[in-house]
Amino acid sequence: MRRRVKEAADHITGRLPTHSNHPQGRIPMAHIYQVIQTVMGRPSRECGNDRLDDILNIIQDCIDLVDVMDVSYVISHKYQPEAKIEISNLRGFFD
Repeated sequence: MRRRVKEAADHITGRLPTHSNHPQGRIPMAHIYQVIQTVMGRPSRECGNDRLDDILNIIQDCIDLVDVMDVSYVISHKYQPEAKIEISNLRGFFD
């Protein structure tokens, strides 16, 4: 997956829309990882292995929609967010 993110970042370098929060330009690799995290609801490293195809499709969407400012908003309906995991603790166990 990291290799695919790198390849996609190389492909969109210099093509991302400008943004006032990034006067020096946007970082393509960070953009892709941010889109994955926003759509999936957690960083890619915390997603299950069964979500690899979805993540690879999100990466492709970042390439295809390079001119769109908020890719996450445009594609979020296509992917189910990663399930939230409730961390149990002893207090919850004894209640």
